[in-house]
Amino acid sequence: MNDLTNPWHSIQVRYYQTDKDGLILDAVRPLLAELGDRVRQPYFVRHWRRGPHLRLNLRAADDVWQDEILPLATGRLRRYLSERPSRAVLDEAALEEAHRALALRESDRGPLRPWYPDNTIQTEPYEDRRHVLGSQTLVDLLDSFHAESTRMAFEALAAFRRGDLTLFQLSLDLLITVAHTSVPPISRGYMSFRSHADAFASYCVDRDGVIAGFEAKYRQNERQLRALVRRRVAEVDEGRTPPHVREWLDHVERVKAVAAPLIRDRKIDLDAAPREPGRPQLHTIEFHEILLATGRYRTEVLGSDWFLGHRLALNTLYSHLGRLGLAPLQRYLFCHLIASAVEAEYGVSPVERALAWARD
Repeated sequence: MNDLTNPWHSIQVRYYQTDKDGLILDAVRPLLAELGDRVRQPYFVRHWRRGPHLRLNLRAADDVWQDEILPLATGRLRRYLSERPSRAVLDEAALEEAHRALALRESDRGPLRPWYPDNTIQTEPYEDRRHVLGSQTLVDLLDSFHAESTRMAFEALAAFRRGDLTLFQLSLDLLITVAHTSVPPISRGYMSFRSHADAFASYCVDRDGVIAGFEAKYRQNERQLRALVRRRVAEVDEGRTPPHVREWLDHVERVKAVAAPLIRDRKIDLDAAPREPGRPQLHTIEFHEILLATGRYRTEVLGSDWFLGHRLALNTLYSHLGRLGLAPLQRYLFCHLIASAVEAEYGVSPVERALAWARD
């Protein structure tokens, strides 16, 4: 039997094609089922460095990894790649600048080039990103959350394939309901989405253009978005959430429960990541300025246990949606869409909420 003292290993599958759902469902999922209890805490993530790829991370004893797991995994994955290869054509040089900016934003220290060839398999060392997360405790915590949610990721991708759900539908459902339950009600919890969308725009040279683009999407879909917010909030309040929502909300409760004593005892630090030199914030955010000017916002909110638990819940959700294929820009757009819908539906604004809090 495998245990949690065994080391981590990582298999990387270069697959330039944007749609990796088939690779995940028809190669990775059956592979993990076949490996069974020879591995612990297996999970996958999508990554971009040195060519778009899928990373399969797992724990196993070194001898079992070398003698059993790696040969089996390589054989199964190569067979899939030969039968259903990626046929995408990407320009490595043209993407270098964008990848350099992405590496800066994500504090990714690895080499960007040369890319590995498409439809190939590598076994680079597992990356725990401790330089970003700050402690082995937080590394282990996030690994466990990724592993626990892998079954839900498989089920979501299978639902997309069947046509029961879409990535965009599931993303909006989970974002809305987590905002309403993590820091209730949604007219309060939504503020994180407004903050994240506006913060993204504040680092862009053409902030106004970015916001205008987001707002145009909102205006095109305002009626449907407001109706969706009303429906999902009512379902939560009345205890009749759809299964894919209920399961994720249960997961969020477990995440926050496990993390609570670690946050309380300051054994994890969500602000351990180094500041990003060379990526300055170009524009201020009005409601941020109002809150920070009070002097007590950092301690009463940003440093509070409840807010740190909420941050961890959102980061876990963002990571889950990324594993399902939601791009960062799409996530920021969705944050704006939901925030705008909530503001319109409930008659709230971030500036007014900030001013009210500052007066208390």
